[in-house]
Amino acid sequence: RQRRHRLAATDLARSSKRLVRHMLRHVYLVLDCSQWSREKDPALPPARMRLETTLNLASDFINEYYDQNPLGHLGVVLCKDGEAEMLTTLGGSPKKHKLALGAALVTEMTKGGGPSVGGEFSLQNGIEVAGRSLGYAPRYGSREIIVITSALATCDPGDILGETLPRLLHSGIRVSTVSLQAELHICTKLAEATGGLAGVCMDTRHLRDLVMGHAVPPPINSLENGTDDTAPKMICEFVTMGFPSREGGDVPTLVHNTGGGANAKNGSVAFAINPAAADDRRSNRLISFARTGYACPRCRSRCSDLPSDCAVCGLRLILAPHLARTFHHLFPVRPFMELDEAEVVGSADIGTNEITGSNGEHTNGKKGLEALPVQSSSAFTPTSTVSSSNVT
Repeated sequence: RQRRHRLAATDLARSSKRLVRHMLRHVYLVLDCSQWSREKDPALPPARMRLETTLNLASDFINEYYDQNPLGHLGVVLCKDGEAEMLTTLGGSPKKHKLALGAALVTEMTKGGGPSVGGEFSLQNGIEVAGRSLGYAPRYGSREIIVITSALATCDPGDILGETLPRLLHSGIRVSTVSLQAELHICTKLAEATGGLAGVCMDTRHLRDLVMGHAVPPPINSLENGTDDTAPKMICEFVTMGFPSREGGDVPTLVHNTGGGANAKNGSVAFAINPAAADDRRSNRLISFARTGYACPRCRSRCSDLPSDCAVCGLRLILAPHLARTFHHLFPVRPFMELDEAEVVGSADIGTNEITGSNGEHTNGKKGLEALPVQSSSAFTPTSTVSSSNVT
């Protein structure tokens, strides 16, 4: 009974409350690649290692995340041998993250050694590495860390609750965890303190539901809204974005690839940019020759994928459909009552050739289509309109 009440309280789709969600999200995936993840789990048929299941699910999550959040940024951190490694930095290209995860899967699966390969899992190091990068993220967007762990313990160099948690609260970072084996008290404590969610999977389907549930932007909690004294208040400011035009020609020109674009995979000549000379947004990029590309409206440099950040001036490059798909979280479909098809057809007299009106005139059957009854159980107030002048 308590579980049903909890699910009903967190079912945001059927709730009649107006929710405030972030349109621009900055999320880091912290994946457990320790020795705990290299065991075969009978609850994950066919009996595969948890590491393979985790990395494959993370690749599917990347597709779902960018489908639900076209303007969002995502990064990946791997935890193994008691350390944390930054696999990919925050970026807007799903190809870069998927290629990096595929390479990491091949590398980790081909490793030999005994049962201790992979070492211990360090939750504090993973959160610290992701938190330092999120500290430079703009304040107008959300800052989130999603931890997918298979370990039953964490080997940390310090006190998470005494050292890491205050910094998370001060930076307004939300931590959510998904466990493949059993619930860790420290993970639940971090999730409760930062306003995140903590879950433990029961099977493969439940694991997928838990992970994919984080693709939808969560509602803003009290920590992010500034009602808590430990977190800074939210700010609103205009975000500069550019709508590039697709240009092409007969002569190949230099095009920036976000770490694995289509041009780099076709065997064309690619040159890597030195990551030490670039910031987080423009690192891990390649330059290749291509005949088509998207021209930045500010500096006229070309990129291969959208949405992405311009490699020269850093302008966020998007298309109009990306911006429109981001708004559907702010104005979701109102809760409604499903009507029986036979009842609707019978009441509207659909299918008859003629309908006799009250004044004796004959009309065709199209009038029944216009008079279909629509019932709704929504408690929402009338939806407000969004003016194009509010978008820059």
